[in-house]
Amino acid sequence: MTQTELQTELLKILWTVLDRKDYTAETGEQVCILQPGEYDPENDRFCSAEIRLDDAVYRGEIVIRAEAQPEIERYDHCILHVAPQTTSHLCRQDGTLLPQIVVECDKECLRLYETFRHGRSNAVCGNYLAALSNCHRVDLFTRLTLDRLQRKCGDLFRIHDECERNWHETMYVMLLRTMGDSRNKEAFTELARRVGYAAVSRERDSLLNVEALLLGTSGLLEKYEEDGYIRTLKEAFDYLRNKYSIRPLPAGLWDTSRNNPFNHPVIRLAQLAAFLSTQEFLFDNLIRCRTVEDVHNLFRAEASEYWSTHFIPSGSSAPRPKRIGSSKADLLGINLVVPMQFAYGDYLNDEELKDRALGLLERIWCEDNRIVQSWRERGVVMESAFDTQAILQLNNEYCLKGRCSDCAVGRGIIKNSYMQRFSK
Repeated sequence: MTQTELQTELLKILWTVLDRKDYTAETGEQVCILQPGEYDPENDRFCSAEIRLDDAVYRGEIVIRAEAQPEIERYDHCILHVAPQTTSHLCRQDGTLLPQIVVECDKECLRLYETFRHGRSNAVCGNYLAALSNCHRVDLFTRLTLDRLQRKCGDLFRIHDECERNWHETMYVMLLRTMGDSRNKEAFTELARRVGYAAVSRERDSLLNVEALLLGTSGLLEKYEEDGYIRTLKEAFDYLRNKYSIRPLPAGLWDTSRNNPFNHPVIRLAQLAAFLSTQEFLFDNLIRCRTVEDVHNLFRAEASEYWSTHFIPSGSSAPRPKRIGSSKADLLGINLVVPMQFAYGDYLNDEELKDRALGLLERIWCEDNRIVQSWRERGVVMESAFDTQAILQLNNEYCLKGRCSDCAVGRGIIKNSYMQRFSK
């Protein structure tokens, strides 16, 4: 981003809080800003603005831009062009020039904005968030969490379309996507495509068959040595793959390096098999969840007896039940139950169901990961998964992408810096 572009973006942030004064347009008119307008990111301009130009009052849009653009028809509703330095004039479609004023950027705010742009702002942002009043923090976190939920719902509705708008199949695909870690999300998704929910449901009365379907289709059984139980699973899968015309995945599609043994894809698939074989009305049960206890009870499943002494096929270990733990159940609540309820509520136009999803998110304990820990170390208060989802949205969609000019935190810090120095 050039220096001029930086100045332009900074002007957009500061425009509504700038110390008001009379300006002289490049064409000689006296300009007084009566109402700065509200920023519309879709059109990249400030709408519902009001200015006095000499003795006449005009209402319309204000555009802040460093240089003219060729799409002249876009400026027909504009009443003023603001630029950080003298530049060519913007024209309406009828050829008339927009009044143009030059507003110099505050150097201290520009320095702060450049700090943001170079990724050195986390400590500053953390201090800002930590100092927010509870009311402002809740407002900010609500907007961020809703943004994150809307993004997740977008992904969910795309899968819903792929599943021919079948909510049970959609739920099944989303379950598999959220059961593994991020490195194997696509492998779990492809597995769900190759062995659908209908096949799993038909074999639900036999845990062995459900386990054979999932582990056999994954291709992971071919990666390890056989023993008696694995041989039985393979034999069952040979029958089932012909019955349902299944093409197994290549084992190499799975990332099994650096895995926590309890999060190994094989163990997660064995737990999924146990879970699916005990759930007759899974979608309905998921939608009905209201509390953390409901979520934990829903996902209370333990892999079959063989896996109590194995983390991988044929590799025996000390006896230890392989249950879906409370931490994993919380993550399934955050990444599966809440988005499914929110999306289904949106689909049905059921605001009560959407509110219930948000309420559930507020009851689930905070996530504990590297990103959350780093913000907590800066003094940011997080009391539930509702708050940690907001922090993840802030970090992933704004901080990591350098979108400081779009970020409510970055914009707030810059505005505060300006107002503290010029309101005295």
